[in-house]
Amino acid sequence: YNKIPQYQLAILYTLYQDLLLENHQVNVYIYDPFFSLLEIQVCQTLGFLYINKNEEGKRMFNINTDFTLFYIPHVSNTLANNIISTNYQYLNKLALINNTLSESIKTQHFHHQNNTNPNKMLIEQLQKYCQEDIFNDSQLPTGVFNNMALHTYNIPADKNNMNNRVIRHTNTVHDKIISQQVSYEYDNTVS
Repeated sequence: YNKIPQYQLAILYTLYQDLLLENHQVNVYIYDPFFSLLEIQVCQTLGFLYINKNEEGKRMFNINTDFTLFYIPHVSNTLANNIISTNYQYLNKLALINNTLSESIKTQHFHHQNNTNPNKMLIEQLQKYCQEDIFNDSQLPTGVFNNMALHTYNIPADKNNMNNRVIRHTNTVHDKIISQQVSYEYDNTVS
């Protein structure tokens, strides 16, 4: 069996315990479509809250908290983009631990994941406001944090208002594309 997810879970649990020791209010929500019932129960025993359905990264975090961390090792850029798009107004209070976004953008891997997603440009637009601290995983087994980083954002208030308009526009375009695809699929099933 693969030990990488166990290391990732152990690191998440350590982070969780450290924050609790500092008297922070901490809720850890967890979702993995491949979790067995036993794995879900173990996570709940650790104090984590299990999300029962795939929200596709569209969970809005509690804006009354000081800070929210999304720990999403080795997920697609589409999922990271959904998190950023959904929580855009409060990005200065958000951090992501995931694949290095700068590398994903450079290698064009991001561009080939989903060409119909108009929000994909959001991750690229915000890259200049993103502080990316790459993890040194030399002390861990290979693959635990391969190509991973902590991403935090510092978006000026004037950019925040402008980009909210961009998000509304791209969401409208995305909805039109989806409705056209549904319409097209429906038309093809009729004939």
